[in-house]
Amino acid sequence: VAWGWLEGILMAVPKKRTTHRTKRIRNAPKWIEPLRNITKCPICGTDKRIHHICPNCLKQLKKA
Repeated sequence: VAWGWLEGILMAVPKKRTTHRTKRIRNAPKWIEPLRNITKCPICGTDKRIHHICPNCLKQLKKA
């Protein structure tokens, strides 16, 4: 049987369906973006997110 012209067509089909988990794992690095909403805390000077309480100052408040 002459399979020469059919070989390229048959090889291009995936054997199994790609699962949702596999797709998400493969595409995960595409969605990572750097945080742009980081500023210095005016009280202690450590990094904190805008409109959030500084974690360092929060620990000090909980101790007191």
